[in-house]
Amino acid sequence: MIFIPIIYVEVDQPYVNEWQTKVFVDVDAWMENEYYSTAWNYLDPYPSKTELNPSFRFDAPQGWAVDYVNFYTIEDKAYHWFSGVGEERECFGNLCFAQGNDWFTIDSDLDIDVIWVKLNEECTTCFPSEGPKWP
Repeated sequence: MIFIPIIYVEVDQPYVNEWQTKVFVDVDAWMENEYYSTAWNYLDPYPSKTELNPSFRFDAPQGWAVDYVNFYTIEDKAYHWFSGVGEERECFGNLCFAQGNDWFTIDSDLDIDVIWVKLNEECTTCFPSEGPKWP
């Protein structure tokens, strides 16, 4: 008979990538679809409810860089993403993006409902001992 020890550790928030992912939900998203406005909480235990339309700017906490950005529109059930578009504003139809190392902007006529920001720690040889400090 083999016994495998199980160690139970109480953790407040067992979330996936909670330090590396920040989620923003539009203030009116819950009226359009309650499920989609809350379905992403496993990536960020405390998603920010804020006005995402028609313009949104994100500045990463000190020591963290923006890796890529995903966003979702409930009306057309579409996912969009971008990364490394550059600091000069680039427009693709009714979507305009700009991105620096630690910031990005989105300007759009679309009704953006959820934005996920994937962050990387700027020190690539460091092991994160704590997550970013959100304002």
